[in-house]
Amino acid sequence: MNIRNFEGKFLGKGFAESVYYADAHTNLFHLAGIPDTPKMRKLMETPKPSALLKLKALLYTAWPPHQRKIKKVLEKCLEQGLPADFLD
Repeated sequence: MNIRNFEGKFLGKGFAESVYYADAHTNLFHLAGIPDTPKMRKLMETPKPSALLKLKALLYTAWPPHQRKIKKVLEKCLEQGLPADFLD
């Protein structure tokens, strides 16, 4: 993630913000000029998937053409270094 000011000037790169391996809310709020309050943190929570969305995902992955596509993608990931035990 490239971080720029209002004029578009490059300020730096951020990674926690884009991969969410760390709680970056304080930094995100600061960069955006938003107060870090419980109300704002609540607004930033990732919504939970609905039962319908979960069902759609299950049906998508169960459909044979999609299973073949997923298999190809995973094979490519393994070729590029994804540990095989990651899929277990």
